[in-house]
Amino acid sequence: MDIARRVFGKSVVAAAGAGYLAEILGFSAPELASSEFRAEEERNSSDNQILFLGTGAADWPFDEYPSDSRPLLAGEFRGSSSILLGGKILVDCGPTVPAAVEMFDVNLSLLKDVLITHTHEDHFSLKSLKSIAGRVGDSVKLNLWVERGALAKTESLGNIFNIRILEPGREAEIGGYSILPLAANHGVTNSPEIPLHFLFSFPGRKLLYAMDGAWLMKAAWRAIMELELDCIIWDGTIGDLPGDYRIFEHNSIPMIRIMNQTLRANGVYTGSTRIILSHLARTLHPGHRELAEKLAKEGMESAHDGMVVKI
Repeated sequence: MDIARRVFGKSVVAAAGAGYLAEILGFSAPELASSEFRAEEERNSSDNQILFLGTGAADWPFDEYPSDSRPLLAGEFRGSSSILLGGKILVDCGPTVPAAVEMFDVNLSLLKDVLITHTHEDHFSLKSLKSIAGRVGDSVKLNLWVERGALAKTESLGNIFNIRILEPGREAEIGGYSILPLAANHGVTNSPEIPLHFLFSFPGRKLLYAMDGAWLMKAAWRAIMELELDCIIWDGTIGDLPGDYRIFEHNSIPMIRIMNQTLRANGVYTGSTRIILSHLARTLHPGHRELAEKLAKEGMESAHDGMVVKI
């Protein structure tokens, strides 16, 4: 890959300029070169590492995906929401995921499983899934995990993936993680599927990936009420705008504040829990820097494409 498009390690500093990236990401230039943006062999090195391949809601013009990483790292452009966990599990595969894999020079050698939260087009793209399978190669047949009601959407993928079923409330052992699918307050028109959140448990760590969906359903609360979360990734589609109709299937920041208060008061959040917002709508939020500064005052973070988090 052209050095101007690499994201991690010294190559990104050389390509984009340490001053530029330090400014947009809030690091000094030496910190930038030595912090999260280390040598590329570290990228998929641990089970507790999350790479945000995309952080946008469906209103981003995905067909205008940038040709270099700077707008993505700066939060000026967002691809379709997706994470790669430990290099082993891809969560959602929307239209920009193959481009993000190339952009961030991601090593897919450990990838074995793809989990789908729901089949809206910005989370489930047949073209993207086929592209990812092609990148992995013929020697490995990936597992594609979907809720039972979404099986009909996978018919053309049966020769490429092992199609597996996820059931809300039934834990599955996948890629070295215990994963509990939880019903989400979201819906897919003309589909019987139940959209899902995922509670990931692995040695010493717990992560709740809570998107897409508004609030948490009662079953999700029961699943986490006695736990201590190390990280939660919220659907943060809506900003601080009052009266937005999307609150019935996506979160606004005031909704997240209320849930944060409850989770903190009941011990689900500890002093070290990372609270991260993703799936951010282009038309419902200010620029990334303004949003990040605002959220930081409340102990929250705004994700950006290419962001790496270790929990």
